[in-house]
Amino acid sequence: MIRQIKLLSKVLLANTFGINKLRYGKDKADKVRFSILLVAMIFLIASAGLLVYKMFSTYCKVGLGFIVPTYLYVFISILMLVFTIFKSGAVLFSVKDYDMLISLPVSKAAIVISRFFTMYVHNILVSLIILIPGIGTYIYYERPELSFYIICLISILFLPLLPLTIASIIGAIITAISSRMKNKNIVEIVLSLGLCFGLLYAETVLGKKSQEMTPAMMQDLVTFFNDKIKQVYLPAGWFGEAINGNITSFVLLILGPILVFGVFALIVGKHFQNICSSINAISAKNNYKLEALKENSITKALLKKEFKRYFSSSVYVTNTLIGYILSGVMCILILIVGKETVLNKMGLGMLGNQVDSFFPFIISLMFGIMSITASSISMEGKNLWQIKILPIRSIYVYNSKILLNLIIASPFYIISVVALILAVKPTGENMLFMIVLPLCYIVFSAVLGITINLHFPNFNWENEAVPVKQGMASLLTMIISLASVALPLVAKYFLKSISIETIILVTMGVLVVATVSMYIHIGKKELITL
Repeated sequence: MIRQIKLLSKVLLANTFGINKLRYGKDKADKVRFSILLVAMIFLIASAGLLVYKMFSTYCKVGLGFIVPTYLYVFISILMLVFTIFKSGAVLFSVKDYDMLISLPVSKAAIVISRFFTMYVHNILVSLIILIPGIGTYIYYERPELSFYIICLISILFLPLLPLTIASIIGAIITAISSRMKNKNIVEIVLSLGLCFGLLYAETVLGKKSQEMTPAMMQDLVTFFNDKIKQVYLPAGWFGEAINGNITSFVLLILGPILVFGVFALIVGKHFQNICSSINAISAKNNYKLEALKENSITKALLKKEFKRYFSSSVYVTNTLIGYILSGVMCILILIVGKETVLNKMGLGMLGNQVDSFFPFIISLMFGIMSITASSISMEGKNLWQIKILPIRSIYVYNSKILLNLIIASPFYIISVVALILAVKPTGENMLFMIVLPLCYIVFSAVLGITINLHFPNFNWENEAVPVKQGMASLLTMIISLASVALPLVAKYFLKSISIETIILVTMGVLVVATVSMYIHIGKKELITL
């Protein structure tokens, strides 16, 4: 069975990361795209590493470095749990290649373990982005003994087993429940967003409490939470004791997750076929009635199709809607609790009296986090031919995707701007900038997304998370959008003699020119052939 797991895992990982295409493909453009993606990933990893260092170095400087390894272990476990719950069911019990695999001379346990191993590799790679700078910070300040390095390295390899196993069980339950509901995608979207905002609310409450505490109170609280975490999440306690030389805790830390995963793999492998059939079962009523057929314009018909495609994917919605929702929440909080409180929490308190002038950029930053159009072409997948055979110009397809982005963003834009105007009460040109600049960024981001996705499409995916969360087009669109907000602010920092009003006017001009240029460019570009 080991050989079966190895072969299946190799195929799944090659498909997930596009290794075969990069290694054996003769298209030089693919290698260029990979190089660009690699540079973008290095930039993001460096940024994440800097944030992790700043956060944990603060603990070390005030004498709380002892809690860093335990906190890292718990934080990574929660991160894996949260981001795996809503995709584990679809990955482990996917029916796309189910018929082919079940007919092969491979054991069902090998199929389960190979799919689980694919999630394991992906999660361990992502967790290293946080673990390496976090552990590095701890080593720099605390200077642990040699045994720490050996125990820490081995423990990290087994860290994902327990959270991924728990996430797989919960994910399978959610998939099974939602698959029997009429609006199952809405259920998944609500659950995903609810979980994200629940964690955000918890972090906000804890952050507010921490600001009200003295260093002595903070140390007592951290020690208290550290003890409670070890009691509630036993592996974290074992990890904390293991790095201090407790061999029994080290053995438990390794064998515990292995035992839990082994029981899970054994049960699922034995009942794999029945579980797949039950989870992916679809019930339908036979009371269909043919009603009057309706005729729509080309744009309206394509727009309806885009809406159905968008809301049919919980991964697509939750990953592209979060920035818009955060913008609305932030502006409503500013209206309710005051701008000073919110901006201090965001780490922007240093803006001082000039903050009103920077609000247009702050809102624009939220709307530029993720563009819906950045993965809209790739999301067509292997069904792209259905659009290509239609007797319409490609620009109609692009327009429908851009319109979807603008329509989805509109209510959040209106709520954000209205709440902010009521809270800040700007006058004259400041009010105009607060209305127009975010709107320019929304349109710019929508057109930018479709432009980049046309140049960096990905149609050969098995899981929707690939084009939405891991696609080069999504990553580049996010980086360019964030850079387009950061550059004017950097210019203002270095060019102090130029007023913020002038910076905003120039920014709006550049955005309009860039948006029009990109739109003219995509108007001449045909849809890619598979």
